[in-house]
Amino acid sequence: MLKCCGVNDGEDFTKSTNFWRNDTYVGESYTDIKYPLICCKWNGSHPVTNDGCPKSYTDRNSNINRGCMDPLKDVIFQYLDIAAYALIGVSVLLFIIVLLTVALIRSGGARKQYQVDTKLMSNIQ
Repeated sequence: MLKCCGVNDGEDFTKSTNFWRNDTYVGESYTDIKYPLICCKWNGSHPVTNDGCPKSYTDRNSNINRGCMDPLKDVIFQYLDIAAYALIGVSVLLFIIVLLTVALIRSGGARKQYQVDTKLMSNIQ
């Protein structure tokens, strides 16, 4: 989990007219909440912690002051680097294969092998 709330911070939800202010989690309903339940800090097994969130939001029990834009960018760029290195590695490997193929064709190695195989086949028959 990114441990964040909103794009910029939790105020994104207080300004929004489209935020549904009621939510349910594990059979418990929360009404007239200021921020979504995901803005509360969660423990390892993902239930809402017992620090008053979502009834009252503080820095201690929620992530309302930490937006998701920067953590999301960090995750994207982390995997983007891995993908870029993999792409570069595959490209280098393909380039080496093309060079070896061109060298084999130019040396006539493939043609000589074919001629040898043809002679062997005529002797067998």
